[in-house]
Amino acid sequence: MMATLHRHLVPLIDHVSKNPDIASITLLVIVLLVSLKIVNILYRAVVFWISLAVKLVFWATVVVVGLFVWSRGVEGAAQDLAVWGRYWAGVWSSEYARFQDQLEDARRFQMLQQQQAQAGQQAFAR
Repeated sequence: MMATLHRHLVPLIDHVSKNPDIASITLLVIVLLVSLKIVNILYRAVVFWISLAVKLVFWATVVVVGLFVWSRGVEGAAQDLAVWGRYWAGVWSSEYARFQDQLEDARRFQMLQQQQAQAGQQAFAR
């Protein structure tokens, strides 16, 4: 076994030692492949932990909703859901109205600035 290995490796090692460019390129390729393999391992580990966390959050939500419905009953849970829905719809509509007011104020301010700029240009042109 060693004789066969020696017979095949010695000419290869001699050729590489006579051409250091080939050795440098080979070493660069090996380092690149090893680093890509390490990055792949790290990527798979991160994907595993993130998917595990997402699954845990999903099943915890299912359990909490199930316990809530069990403790309140279907009708009570539906009533609570309707109350929460109305509350959040009210919050959303008030925030939307506030945003619209801000937008209208900004438009009025921009129009005022444009009018002042035009008046300044006309006064400067005279």
